[in-house]
This record gives sequence, structure tokens and C-alpha cells, in this order.
Amino acid sequence: MTLPPTDLIVPLLLNSPPPPSCPRSHSFVRSSVARFLSTVDTEALEKAIQVKGDEIRALKATGADKATVAPLVEELLSLKAQLNPEPAAKEKPKKANKKEPKPSKNKQPVKELSESELRDARLAKAAVMKESGVEPYAYSYKCNTNAAELQVKYESLENGTEDETADVSIAGRIMAKREFGKLAFYTLQDETGRVQLYLDKKRLEGDNFKNLKAWSDLGDYIGVKGTIRKTDKGEISVYCNEWTMLTKSLLSLPDKFHGLTDITKRYRQRELDLIVNENTKNTLRARSKMIRALRNALDDQGFYEMETPVLHSQPGGAEAKPFETYHNSMNMDLTLRIATELHLKRLIIGGFEKVYEIGRIFRNEGITTRHNPEFTSIELYAAYQDYDDMMNSVMRELAHVTIRNSPLLNFMLLTKTTMNDEFRNEGISTRHNPEFTSIELYAAYQDYDDMMNLCEDLICNMADAVCGSREVPYADETVNLNKPWRRVTMHDIVKEKMGFDFAELDSSSPDDLGKAKAVAQDAGVFKAADKNTIGEVLNECFEELCEPDLIQPTFVIDYPVEVSPLAKPHRSKPGLTERYELFCTGREFANSFSELTDPVDQRERFEAQAAKKAAGDEEACDVDEEFFTALEQGMPPTGGLGIGIDRVCMLLTNSPSIKDVIAFPLLKNDSS
Repeated sequence: MTLPPTDLIVPLLLNSPPPPSCPRSHSFVRSSVARFLSTVDTEALEKAIQVKGDEIRALKATGADKATVAPLVEELLSLKAQLNPEPAAKEKPKKANKKEPKPSKNKQPVKELSESELRDARLAKAAVMKESGVEPYAYSYKCNTNAAELQVKYESLENGTEDETADVSIAGRIMAKREFGKLAFYTLQDETGRVQLYLDKKRLEGDNFKNLKAWSDLGDYIGVKGTIRKTDKGEISVYCNEWTMLTKSLLSLPDKFHGLTDITKRYRQRELDLIVNENTKNTLRARSKMIRALRNALDDQGFYEMETPVLHSQPGGAEAKPFETYHNSMNMDLTLRIATELHLKRLIIGGFEKVYEIGRIFRNEGITTRHNPEFTSIELYAAYQDYDDMMNSVMRELAHVTIRNSPLLNFMLLTKTTMNDEFRNEGISTRHNPEFTSIELYAAYQDYDDMMNLCEDLICNMADAVCGSREVPYADETVNLNKPWRRVTMHDIVKEKMGFDFAELDSSSPDDLGKAKAVAQDAGVFKAADKNTIGEVLNECFEELCEPDLIQPTFVIDYPVEVSPLAKPHRSKPGLTERYELFCTGREFANSFSELTDPVDQRERFEAQAAKKAAGDEEACDVDEEFFTALEQGMPPTGGLGIGIDRVCMLLTNSPSIKDVIAFPLLKNDSS
């Protein structure tokens, strides 16, 4: 039995009525806005305009008629009029015989810059910053609060006063700028909301105030530190002592009032949609909480969450046209799954009594507002129950999810995670399967040091839950997962093995490249002969000579830039990146780095990868223009981490083959 896709359930939950304590009728909103506007300041007016605009668009999307929308449009126009009131100065009567003044010949009209010219101007600012010794793409930033927390914590602070004991460090994207000589007011937006920055030239030392105005643009990520001040009009503000450029955005944000109205562009450039439309964020938050609540409720009832293959040799479980693909190593035609049903039923046959899977389904069909060829569904199966039991279960779960996941409950997640099947058209061994499960997560304002600590914590927690111990037997070894784990650079571990220090070589010298290849071949690393850089030779020596001996958990850090196209350059070691991989039992478990946020650097690396692919390297990547469009919008300093779930499971269950921990591993046909 297949339940409706969760993609269709989300809108239902978003439209669920709010509790009586939070009425949201149009009359209530109109009366509240009217009372509030008597004392509101400019920032609050802007927020009210945005809310009212969202309300009008939401009504239009539901097919509301003009009579319903007209009163709200009048309110929106009234709000805009209060934001930009026209001067009421009296005009002197003009004499009938007086000629109109001629326009000045010297006064040139203001030219509106194109997107390309605006981008060039921002690139120039980034270059000036680098020339001045200021990094426009920071590595990390330590925050101790967020916008929503500040609004709650200092709500009772009196207007016009400052909490001089406050020590605030916050980061986010600049969404608005208002500059008045020696004062400036910026609006900073983080994941939880917005807060005003109060910037005073007297308070910012040296040229910091001048540089802030000259170098910053809307869309930039900055970090600020300071105290808290509540303005005379009641606006909670960070009274800044210092500021740091975190990411220089190269593209401008959508228009302030009209926003991102192109539906197709909203879907294609979802990152822009999330920046300017809070409703989109709320939708995705609700989806995440819904799935979490569904998963928790099923787990509490004794269901086991399972993972079944996405690559099928024979599609089944539904009537749908599949997507077709081909497996190079196995010489097999395969399809992406059109349902999870058949494999889950086989688990019931095998003895499990309650199983479910939340996963992606692929059907090669048309696209409508109700259908997408790639969608998420949940299928669950319970032995000894009939369709009446399953109907009761569905109603119970939907009620449970609705209560716990109302859009009014805005719990904020600072770390984004996804756990999915991944597919790589590669060979099969006891350590490799072309379809495998990994978890990827990304955290803003963190770097690879933070990710190492997080990686230790996650794997130790899994060991505690599965084994009840951090000393885990595996084959003939005992793996000690007690923290801290060893951390060693790639250069140092290769030097320990070979007695040769690649760090002493000049990466730009052809002679040194030849020397590196000769040393590698003498050590039995014959693949090094085909490499074009010293960094690639170093990496080949590590994989051949060092990796198999890493039985205890070890972080190998500081990889060459040539083999790390998405990692930030190391802040103090030229030619290297801030990247690590975790190795244990002689194989890779995790990969992480400080994410590259400089779009210019990133493009150069991708173009180098594309050249390698054109030369025949099947594993090299192409230039992804949609990704660059998103990156040029500005990504904050970010740490990323990917963990191979299957390999962790192999360790914790003492399984020699990856096939042992995958319910239905891909196998060759019996005929072959």
C-alpha cells in the first residue's frame, strides 16, 4: 500500500488553522496594523509592507477575486505612502508669462547600471579589499547569538537606552542600508530573522566606518560585534564596535518591494527565493519537521526504517515509465526505482513485521502542479494488519504531524543535513558499492576544525547506541573510538612512510615534478607517472602506501588544491586546502572541508576540472553554471561534512563486506 507523496501533504499542513491564541483573520491584521503604525519606525514599515505583500500574493495564488484583494491593496498603498510621504510644501503661483527654466546643459542623467556592470563593480571592491590586506571571503566566524534571540532577550529594554554589558557577536546578510553622514543603519538577516545594526563613526576605530560604507553592498555577509541599544522608536539594534566582511556578494538582490515574483525563477534559483521570501523558508522548515515527526512516531510504534535500492534491473511496484541508465562495470541496463513497495514486502517475507522507508521515487512522466517526476513518498508495511488498521494508522500519524508541526512553531536549525542514496558508476568490491548511503551536512560560520569535532561526536554517538562501547572489535583488530582521534597532515604521514618530504619541493618547478615522480616510482607507486602536478603525486603516494595501514581513526588533513576543487585554500599553507578525510580500518569514512565561497577562485578550479574531463578523466566534473549563479549570490563561511553510513555500519557490526550492511545490494544477473 502506497501513501500519498509527502510533497502533497506539506501544503495541507501549512494551511491548517492556527490555535485560538494566535488569530490571523484579515480584520484582526488590519486593526493591529492600524494601531501599530502610529509609533512605527522606518524599519517596521518596511517589514509591514513585506508582510502585506506576501498576504496579497497568497490570496491571489488561491484564486481570490478582486473584491477580496482590493482592501488589502489599499492598505499596502497606504503603508508605502507612509514610508515615502510626499512633501506638503506650499507652491507659489507661477506667473503666466514666465518661461519654464531650461534644463542645465552640464547636468547628466543618472545612468542605471546593468547587472554585468554591477557585478564588475563588486568584483573591483573585492580586489581592493585584497590589496588592502582584507580577506573578502572569510574562513569562519564565531557567533554567540542570533536575531530572534536578541529580539526576545532585549524586548524589555527601555527605548533610547543601551545595555553596555552586552557582548554580542552575530553574522548575516545585509538586506537594507540607510546611511546618514557619520551614522548608518543596516538590516542584517540570519536564519532566524532580522536585526538592525547601529553604526556610528565615533564607535568604529580608524577607517572601519569609511571602509564599511565603501566596500559593503546589499547581499554581502558580514559579522559584527558590539552592545545592544534600543532606539528612541523602540528598534532593538546591535551597537557595533567592529565589523568583518565574511562573503562579498557579486550579484544584487531582487527589488526590495516587488521581490522575486517570477515563479519559474523562484523554482530555478531557490536560493534567491529563500533569501527574500520568508514563507518559502517556513514551508521547508515545516516539511523537515513533518518528516521528523513522522519518522519519530513510526519509530515509537516499533517500525524499522529501511533503505531499499534505487537502481533496479526490473522496475516494479507501480505502473509508471521509469528513467533508464546504464552501469559501465556490470554492463547492465538499469532503471531508477518507480516505487519502494516490492523490496519492502520482501523484508516482511524475511521476518520483519513493521518496516518503512522515506525515499525519493522517480517516474518518467509529465510535470504539473501536482506531479513531479522526482518526489518523496513513504511506504510502510505491518504484518497481521489489514486496510482498516492502516487507515487508522494514517489518520493517527497525520494528526500527530499536524499538531507537532504547525508553521507557527518556528524551531530554527543551524545545521542542515540530508541522508540519501548516492550513485556512482564504478566497480564493485567488498568496500565499494555503486549505490550507497551517506549523510551530508553543512553549517554556516564553521570551518574544517569544527567539522572534525562534529564528526567525532556523531560517530561516537552511533557507537554508543549500537555497541554500548567505544572500543569496537573489527576483524582481528580492536578499534578505539575514544576521543580525541589522531590528526596528521598528508605531507607528514607520507614522509613517515617514504622518508621523503614533498613539502620541500617547488610546485611550479618541472624538475621538482620529475623528482617527485621518480621517488614515487621507486616506492612502487607507478600511477604517479601519469600525474601532472606534485600535489597529485603526493595524493597518489598517500592512497597507495598510507591509507591501507590506517586502522585506528585518523584525520588526514591539508590536502593539495589539485585534488580538492571545492575546498577553501589553506589560510597559511600555499598550495594546500583546508580539507580532511577520516580513515579507519584502512578505508575512508568521511570527507570534509572549509567550503570554498570565493566564486572567482571556484570558477577557475571548475574550469581546470572541465579541462581534465575533456582530456578523458571520467571522474572530473564540469562547470555548473546554475551553481555559480547561486555562489555569486553569496554563501556565508561554511563547513561541510559527508559521512559514509554504510562503512560506519560495517565497522559497528564487524561486517567484512559492504553488501552485508545493504539490504538489497546490486548484483549481476544470474545469466552473466
